[in-house]
Amino acid sequence: MKKRIVAAALCLGMFLAVLAGCGGGGYYLLRHVLIPGRNSAGLAAAGAGEEAAAEETAAKESAALEPVTLTVMNRIPESYRTKDNPVLDAIAERTGVTLDIRALPMSNYNERFQVVLTSGELCDISYTWGFRNSLYQKGASDGLFWELDGLIDRYPNLRAIPDNQWESARVPETGKIYAVPRPSSESVSGVIANQQWLDALADGRMPETAEELYAYALRVAKEDPDGDGEDDTWLFSPVGIWSDRWIVQAFLPYSGSSAVYLPDYDGAYKIRERMDGYLPYLEFLRRLYTEGLMDPAFYLNNTYDDRTRFTRQETAFCSGFAGLEVSLISGFGEEGMPVSEYDRYAVYYPNMKGPGQERPADQYGAAHWGGWAISSGVDEATRDRILEFLDWSNSEEGWLLWNAGREGEDYLSYDPETKTVIRTKEQAENNYCVGYASPAVAREGEQLTFVVEGDQLSLDRARYTAHSHERALTLSDRVEVPVVSAPKISSWEAEHPELAEKKAGMEERFVMGEIEKTEFLEFMEREFYPAIAEAEEEYIEVMEAYEKGRG
Repeated sequence: MKKRIVAAALCLGMFLAVLAGCGGGGYYLLRHVLIPGRNSAGLAAAGAGEEAAAEETAAKESAALEPVTLTVMNRIPESYRTKDNPVLDAIAERTGVTLDIRALPMSNYNERFQVVLTSGELCDISYTWGFRNSLYQKGASDGLFWELDGLIDRYPNLRAIPDNQWESARVPETGKIYAVPRPSSESVSGVIANQQWLDALADGRMPETAEELYAYALRVAKEDPDGDGEDDTWLFSPVGIWSDRWIVQAFLPYSGSSAVYLPDYDGAYKIRERMDGYLPYLEFLRRLYTEGLMDPAFYLNNTYDDRTRFTRQETAFCSGFAGLEVSLISGFGEEGMPVSEYDRYAVYYPNMKGPGQERPADQYGAAHWGGWAISSGVDEATRDRILEFLDWSNSEEGWLLWNAGREGEDYLSYDPETKTVIRTKEQAENNYCVGYASPAVAREGEQLTFVVEGDQLSLDRARYTAHSHERALTLSDRVEVPVVSAPKISSWEAEHPELAEKKAGMEERFVMGEIEKTEFLEFMEREFYPAIAEAEEEYIEVMEAYEKGRG
């Protein structure tokens, strides 16, 4: 079976300030270049042949149209140059499309996106960070985005995006697709541990049960593992109480929303709030919080603040994926520390095991980083021009230019067989390309792998990232989250924003000890469960029909 990595090249790219982010990477490519003896025929064949060449030619020809300027709302790091960027200039020269990029902060992108949706003043193209996101679904249902069904077959490179990515972009309420996926590759989720603390406080052994994790949290909080004499170390600092699936999965299956699309550990389909481990999980967090064992200011965290706490050596664990160690290692040891030392400081571990599981589970779904929605305010000709541009951006030429830049200027050489890019140190330090800016992070399931010319440390980091992913695959059972949706449950939060926000606030207040269990349960019984009952019934019917169809 092909093994494709999300985490690998991403981590290396983050370290090199080229592919900063939380998604995927180029392990599959790395194993061709750096780990001999692997068969690369599968993906090579997928892009070979006369048909692929013809599609590439068609994409190039279709992109060469009259000049146009398109506004784009995107989630990109502050370091990325949206103006005076020679790579964007090269893209405009090649396609005739000049991009006026409106960058929103990465840390609170969804909040800012909601303001834009409410105003109705959308850019021509808007990045939506996930398709089960209520903002995407409500924007689509409210008619803010163009429907794309029936259009995609005109564009060969868009058509080549895997079906499950397109299906994940389908909005249950309408049954239509409103965004072009941003292809990525698959990661292996889990947790990154401060190995020094594990060695000192737990004989190097990762906790395997909730009680073992609690016992370890006591030691982390009370025994001053950073040695500064201050009471400033905690087990973890989550970005929201549902963000750290490595803990969540000790209590209940997790795929990121109330509609879990996976059965409970007893085999029955239930919404998350009905699952057997729902309340025990919240009670476990409450125990950690009220006893001062987790970051007391976690509720102020924005995206990736948990990683900052970890690299500052304030927390024992950071939710992440195999390969993220390469980026997080910056907070440990000296700059330029040899890769052989990494395992002494930051190490990947799998998610915790759920009830009755012999091995941890790693859930994965359609491999994309959200996608691109086209404003319904543009006319059909502009809509088609945008689709032509996105199609070109998913061609090999477009994908390479977006992610690596200009040959000779931004990189020295590119090996299409392994999708490896060789750059000088100076080229690696520029900000002309970042993965978050590119319409397609991966092509044919693979991301670029970047190596600095003559830099052994760069090569070693790439190898480390690849091996971390390969090791992670041996530690977990892979569980695919099905591409299936129940319309009412999927759109419930968007249709009941005030109650959804209140419920999330009640969960947080319960965890923080501000309300007692009786008050929390009373709210759930009197307000939440009656309001979600119809959607819950439909969800169970859909999932039971799905399960029957599988049989």
